[in-house]
Amino acid sequence: MTTIFGNSHTALPPLPQDILKKVEKALHDPSFKASSLDYRSFSKLGDGKWLNDEVITSYIELLRDRGKSSPNSNSTLIFNTFIYTKLKTDVKNKSYSYSTYKRIWERRLNVNITQMSQLLFPINKFNTHWLLCRVITDEKNPLIEVYDSLPGNRGDMEKIVKVISVLLNDAFKSYGIGKTWKWKEAECPVQENCYDCGVCLCTNMELSLIHISEPTRQAEISYAVFCLKKKKKKKK
Repeated sequence: MTTIFGNSHTALPPLPQDILKKVEKALHDPSFKASSLDYRSFSKLGDGKWLNDEVITSYIELLRDRGKSSPNSNSTLIFNTFIYTKLKTDVKNKSYSYSTYKRIWERRLNVNITQMSQLLFPINKFNTHWLLCRVITDEKNPLIEVYDSLPGNRGDMEKIVKVISVLLNDAFKSYGIGKTWKWKEAECPVQENCYDCGVCLCTNMELSLIHISEPTRQAEISYAVFCLKKKKKKKK
């Protein structure tokens, strides 16, 4: 079944009143700052707003922090939002160097990419649309899944897969591992407005993590993202 985001979407459970008060206050307080979010970015969580890079990055940090308490915390590598944009530019300009990207996960993140069960690439397409590229590194059936809340543009998806495949092939070959990557357009929530792609991206990242581990808690701001963005107006 396809989930529709928008006016026809089933309302999420309301936030507890004490948390709701904190969130509503933060949305109208220019001095507010939490983690990497300032007031300008936090205000993007209001109805009808497009989530910017800072909000998505903050959400990724939440998912990473949550993963630290999971027994499978080393199974997923979530890249920052700028990685795909830089990779696409480097490949297009023929300035791509694998060593630049290798330093990101080996030195900064201290991980071996070949030991990850899945890799998540949040993608900001033309600075107007968010989607997710999920790489499943299964030994027998390696797969690239594209989660796009505005489905149907396979041409653009193929271009994205081609760019990411450049990095994947070099990464695994550097460890003496050869893989033949297949890809597919994954079934995912569909937006029916022009701004909910960021919420769909967060949802798809969340669900991708759940496939590996079962989070037993949900951070306040994580819950707030979905409840604020999907807050349904009461019928008159």
